[in-house]
Amino acid sequence: MAARNVLTITSFFVCYFLQLKLMQSELNVEEVVNDRSWKVFNERCRIHYKPPKSQ
Repeated sequence: MAARNVLTITSFFVCYFLQLKLMQSELNVEEVVNDRSWKVFNERCRIHYKPPKSQ
């Protein structure tokens, strides 16, 4: 019975560890996409951007 509980708890933590790693991976992908998007924007569109004038 105790071995079964340990196995259940271990599988529970492994499942959450894998979910955490997946979320970290997705966050890293989003950061890369965001960085590349800003780089492209600055390289190609910045000369055409006119910030609004403060009143």
